[in-house]
Amino acid sequence: MVHNQWTLGMGVIALGTVAGTFLATAGFANRSTADTTAHRSDSVDQTQITPTPTATPVATVGPTRVYSAPPPLSIDTNKQYTATVKTSKGDFTIQLYSKDAPQTVNSFIFLANNHYYDGLNFNRVVPGFVIQGGDPHGDATGGPGYTLPDEVNSHKNDPGTVAMANAGPGTDGSTFYVDLAPQPNLDGHYTVFGQVTSGMDVVNAIGQTARDPKSVNAPAVTINSISVSPQ
Repeated sequence: MVHNQWTLGMGVIALGTVAGTFLATAGFANRSTADTTAHRSDSVDQTQITPTPTATPVATVGPTRVYSAPPPLSIDTNKQYTATVKTSKGDFTIQLYSKDAPQTVNSFIFLANNHYYDGLNFNRVVPGFVIQGGDPHGDATGGPGYTLPDEVNSHKNDPGTVAMANAGPGTDGSTFYVDLAPQPNLDGHYTVFGQVTSGMDVVNAIGQTARDPKSVNAPAVTINSISVSPQ
């Protein structure tokens, strides 16, 4: 499934341009790199997570990037899960909010365990706003082939907050963003599903160089892998 571009506006969810830039992903409105926007995408590799969600993939070569439906809810919402994101710039870890965003965390773990994110990049970077990755196309139009329900919760968009980029209600997929600074205007509009607990220096380093997803051949920081472990 090909998604429309997603955009995180500085507190605005309308399609259009805010400060000249939108964070694009399947589910965000179109914007330029100067705007405040985010996108989505997913992947992880592990057999130790119990249980591992399943879904029917569409045949591809290499890691599967398209699925016909979301995975069934298989995580234990009473457990805490920690994701380790290994990138070409360094590593950072995320505490996942399995109780507050169970469908989103379940999907993120499923994609990570199936190596969905391996080799994808942070295709949109807006210094002082967010870094965004997880789009298999790398141009703010891709997704996993399915969408997720909104799980907006009480968590705020603070530095290190991890949330899903989208193109409107019910359009979350695989693209996620990480806040580089407080973004109160985004509160209540996007599904927050985690918080960076270590490696924020790596996140900030990634966020130093602006990148527009429309410039698909521009240098970008690569996600080497995402692994998840229950606590």
